[in-house]
Amino acid sequence: MLINYCSILLIKSLKNRSFRIYGLLIILVLLSNHLSYSQKKTSFSVSVEPLISWFSNDNQNIDTKGSKIGIAYGITLDRFFDEKYAITSGFFMTYFGGFLNYGDTVNIKTSIDTVMIPAGTRMSYNLHYLKIPLGLKFKTVDIGYKIFYFEVGMNALIRLNSKASTDNNLLHRDKIRDETRFFNLAYFVGAGLEYSLGGSTSLIGGIYYSNSLLDITTDILNKPNDHLRSNQIALKLGVLF
Repeated sequence: MLINYCSILLIKSLKNRSFRIYGLLIILVLLSNHLSYSQKKTSFSVSVEPLISWFSNDNQNIDTKGSKIGIAYGITLDRFFDEKYAITSGFFMTYFGGFLNYGDTVNIKTSIDTVMIPAGTRMSYNLHYLKIPLGLKFKTVDIGYKIFYFEVGMNALIRLNSKASTDNNLLHRDKIRDETRFFNLAYFVGAGLEYSLGGSTSLIGGIYYSNSLLDITTDILNKPNDHLRSNQIALKLGVLF
């Protein structure tokens, strides 16, 4: 009964962008109440996630073409409330970025000074965040040595550092913490498989997509008003214990 209700909420959350946050939170609350009545089991994994990231926004005067290669690494904890269903969380250090090209001259505030960037200058952003995922994991039955899984949830993102460079060297890996927001949220979906090595140890391989929900930049110093988001596709490789 509970699983069917959660499935309905999950489908609605994927179809309706405004429903994503609230739907996922409701599902997690319902399932947390179910934990006291179910057999509990916790699994632990370490993984690395090579990724491709790019920016998108809603301002046609800002060009965001281009992608960057990044990486994330960390640990994941899966708390099972049923044999094949778990609440998943963890901690990851993640490095990603993208490109911005303003149609007008803008001022960029660095840790040392304020730099005027001429219109049409391509800026490269390198961002470093602490990522804390919270989501749901659904597993299949064992198929030989393999188990397939699907995940959906939210990432809390805490900015640790941000740097920018330009093609004309007006900026060269300059710190621009004031230009980026301290906190962000992103939804993610992913799927993959676990290949058993015997006992409780398995190799993990999966592919994930995430999209931030809040504006990455602060738009200070009279910059054009926009809603800059980060998009990522990551390949997850790890070991499950």
